[in-house]
Amino acid sequence: MGKGALGQTHLEELVTIITNLLNTHFKRQEDRQEQRKDEDYDEVVEESLLNEVQCDIIAHENRSPHALDVAS
Repeated sequence: MGKGALGQTHLEELVTIITNLLNTHFKRQEDRQEQRKDEDYDEVVEESLLNEVQCDIIAHENRSPHALDVAS
């Protein structure tokens, strides 16, 4: 991408998308940390939490090309 490839509107949209993705990520990570502190925490819960992380990663990877395609 060259200079001026993204206009002001596209940059604002991109910042909004990235901000939303990061906020969601940090909130979900915080929720998982709280579950790890729970008295019912065990290997099964940890496995479930790790599966959630993997699902989040896959979801972000699948969204990325579409989310960043603001030039269309």
